[in-house]
Amino acid sequence: MAYNLKKERSLVDELERATVLANRIVEQLYEYVQKEAHYNGLVDCVVWAIEKLSSTYKLEDDYSNDG
Repeated sequence: MAYNLKKERSLVDELERATVLANRIVEQLYEYVQKEAHYNGLVDCVVWAIEKLSSTYKLEDDYSNDG
């Protein structure tokens, strides 16, 4: 039983870290879009921001390896 509680706490900790990171990414994406949207088209701006964030946080598609 203690093992299950420890495992659940570990999962909660991971979820909290992921939530903080996701919030940071959304905030930065919003800032990039606000700053760049005046100079470029909105779609180009969003694509640029996502590419920038992807390289910053080294985002990967975790689902690509599913069998």
